[in-house]
Amino acid sequence: MKKFIALLLTILLLVPSLDAKKKSKKSTSSKKSSVSYKYKKKHSRTHSRKKSKKKKRTRYTYVDPLKYKRKTKIPTSFEELIFRGRGYVIKIRAKQFRQGNLAFLRIYSNNPECRLDISQYRILWRNTQISLSPTRKGYIGIVPIHPEQKVGLNDLVVHRKSKTKSTTETFSINIRDTQFPVRKMYSRLRVPKKYVPRGYSAETQRFIEKCDLKKQKAFSTISDMQISGRFVSPVNTLFVTSPFYTKRYYHPKRKGKPHGGVDLRGKIGFPIYAIQNGKVLISERMFFEGIFTVIDHGSQMFSLYMHQSKTLVKEGDFVKKGTKIGEIGSTGVSTGPHLHLGLRVDGVMINPLSVLEVSLY
Repeated sequence: MKKFIALLLTILLLVPSLDAKKKSKKSTSSKKSSVSYKYKKKHSRTHSRKKSKKKKRTRYTYVDPLKYKRKTKIPTSFEELIFRGRGYVIKIRAKQFRQGNLAFLRIYSNNPECRLDISQYRILWRNTQISLSPTRKGYIGIVPIHPEQKVGLNDLVVHRKSKTKSTTETFSINIRDTQFPVRKMYSRLRVPKKYVPRGYSAETQRFIEKCDLKKQKAFSTISDMQISGRFVSPVNTLFVTSPFYTKRYYHPKRKGKPHGGVDLRGKIGFPIYAIQNGKVLISERMFFEGIFTVIDHGSQMFSLYMHQSKTLVKEGDFVKKGTKIGEIGSTGVSTGPHLHLGLRVDGVMINPLSVLEVSLY
């Protein structure tokens, strides 16, 4: 009997210790499961991140760098000035009133029932008369801001001469400074020997003179304005490799020569488009410019396209804006495939990017 009682006591003492061991095992197992769960969760997150990174990398591996790398953005906003005179209103619009940019002028009567008699008016800018073309709402003209124009207030003078009296009114336009870049190209430039001006042959000299006469004749053409709507881009993707009016120094002891246009990067064969409506005055190979196209847009405005590999228009053709006129190349004085785009207005070289996406009146 005593042995039986002792056995029961030992059993009763052992039961709580077993329960405690079971609880401890459960807690450890739950801890282990929670740790493994956390580990799995972390691992899955890092794994998903790695996958997303891989996707982003593969997304940009096959993209053409011409399209996405350092692409030049052309702002569509513009600035406008309004001047009210005696019997007329003048509006002037430009992307920015800065050196080297182009502005468009519109003059109309302040009485909507009467049309302005433009024969009585002369508008002067930089002591040069602005040629005006008729529109449905008055007359429009072009105001070129020279790259070396005086910074500050510049006068726009309006002369009116009627049968009875003559009046003169002056309005001021504030021209802001443009910081044109400077490049020293002492050793980087590599031009073919035939373009180095050291003892051209007689035949080459005659060809250069012939090209100069052709350009002088083209730039002296006077015609009515043929512009309509916005100007368009000459290439599919704008990538400026040499900005407008960059002062290039080819020798340490010689003066720098300003760049009269913008160089736009492109591969040989890439299309070139006309930036505005106009008539083709030149479309042939020249010495310095290579395959060269000049389009007359009227009112002494000409767009220039240099170094083409191929031209698709001929002299006398009328082209609409956006028409393919040639292909990018590296002909003439060129160190690589690109398009040199120039804009000449009243004998002044203007930044062609200043007219892109600016709407006319």
